[in-house]
Amino acid sequence: MRRDNPNQKIYDFAGIGLGPFNLGLAALSHHLKNMDSIFLDEKKEFNWHPGMLLEYATLQVPFYADLVTLADPCNPFSYLNFLKAQNRLFKFAIRDDNYVFRIEYNEYCRWVVKQLSNIQFSSRVDTVDFDDQDKHFILSTARRRYTARKIVLGTGTRPFIPDFINIGQHKNIIHSSSYLFHKEALSKHQSIILIGSGQSAAEIFYDLLQNWHHGDKRIAWYTRSDRIFQMDTSPFCCELSTPDYIRHFFSLPVQKKASILKEQACLYKGINNNLLKQIYDLLYMKMIQQQDRLICIKSNCMLRNIHQFKNNVYKADLYNEQTAGRFTDQADCMILATGYTYAIPDFIAPVKEMINFDEQGHYNVAANYSIDKTNNRIFVQNAELHTHGFNTPDLSLGPYRNGIILNSITGKELFKFGDSYVFQQF
Repeated sequence: MRRDNPNQKIYDFAGIGLGPFNLGLAALSHHLKNMDSIFLDEKKEFNWHPGMLLEYATLQVPFYADLVTLADPCNPFSYLNFLKAQNRLFKFAIRDDNYVFRIEYNEYCRWVVKQLSNIQFSSRVDTVDFDDQDKHFILSTARRRYTARKIVLGTGTRPFIPDFINIGQHKNIIHSSSYLFHKEALSKHQSIILIGSGQSAAEIFYDLLQNWHHGDKRIAWYTRSDRIFQMDTSPFCCELSTPDYIRHFFSLPVQKKASILKEQACLYKGINNNLLKQIYDLLYMKMIQQQDRLICIKSNCMLRNIHQFKNNVYKADLYNEQTAGRFTDQADCMILATGYTYAIPDFIAPVKEMINFDEQGHYNVAANYSIDKTNNRIFVQNAELHTHGFNTPDLSLGPYRNGIILNSITGKELFKFGDSYVFQQF
């Protein structure tokens, strides 16, 4: 392609998308000398899963798994420094709970954003081109162009909706990601079907039990998993959430990685033990008060299809994967806590020939989180589950990944990571 304006500023790298991972990259690189970066995001402001900022929901990782600490504990953008700035540090310590409220974590991220001058919101990247002569990427938005030597894709994941559901045609079928936006409307319904087995499903179920359900309202919670299970946070399982295990998993054959991931759901898809206890206590109290008759919880159940009747009632076709039994259920509305999936952004189409893909059409992500054929120009965040393992969406490993990315971008070992963080060998 033609050369861009020779007088235009050239950034060392550009981050596209601003969730916690690219925000962590911005925070971790902020104090680096001779480093110019820009971060572009289409949203108007930072808000992390605003539709799920339930009042008492907590993160599933402890407070020190913030944007920077596990790579740079002296960084001024740590969570503890945020608490100090808000005059909450002593109260947080006295509270004696390592798991922070999601609302406060979102506030912490927004606090970091306010202190960074290299973030541009309302800046949707439409295309990314590459200048073969000058070896620069050119990022085009509606208002201007940006030039950068390297790019980091942090566009995140999007809600997963089963293929047989056109959610845009059903106003009373929602994804869990927009739960709070529909909570008032949901209050008018008499029956709800909830689909999903993870933390989001449990948080919504608990919220509905507290604020919506009473004796004459019906809620049915169906999970595809064989049980409602706790996320395993025992010490030796937590040793798998380390650079050691990422390196081990990365070294395995492709087929072996796929089979291992299927067995590791309890390591990252489970539910907080505290929340499970709260749900059970609430169910027990409803039993005492004889308000549990219209509460249904069933595992091993896969949603196969939905049908809408003229009276705005939905029928769900369900299949029990253990008994091979088929059955149906009906409700006024449905909530899909069906998780998220990564989608390759359209704007990279002009540079697709530079990118390595595997046989399944996924990025073939290198050890340093690059995906281009030089292993040093295009990097990704939260798109390497198939290559690096279940830790991919884990907030606690974000600083490690960002440290590796920054080391690769600069060609220097700015962030040092040891060879062993664990007692066991993999």
